[in-house]
Amino acid sequence: MDTISMNVLPFTIQCEGFYSLVAECRGLLKDEGDHLTLETQQQDVWFKVFKSAVQSIHIPIGEVVLLDLTDRLFCNNLVLQTTNVELLNELPAASQGRVLFKIARKDIEMAKLFVEDFHDRLAHLS
Repeated sequence: MDTISMNVLPFTIQCEGFYSLVAECRGLLKDEGDHLTLETQQQDVWFKVFKSAVQSIHIPIGEVVLLDLTDRLFCNNLVLQTTNVELLNELPAASQGRVLFKIARKDIEMAKLFVEDFHDRLAHLS
């Protein structure tokens, strides 16, 4: 089994309405020091054959208002809120500069470390 460094976190974006019956969006959130990078790809939910091109979105650390993990029994979410609506405009289910990532149960410890490291680094920059 491959392991992923703790500065990279896999996620799924939960879409709503008809779109959720047709496609899903999966990706990686990377902490690259002075910015976060979201790499996403959309894929059909029926055959898992049709995929979009990989899309990369760079978010400067200064634009991040909130990065928070909610760890619940049946629902693990990571909330990313930015100061700029346009930064997340390309993501399905993003609204008002905010997006909710679903984190798989197997990745929850990695997500906790990701968020903790991010906030520790921000505290040292202040």
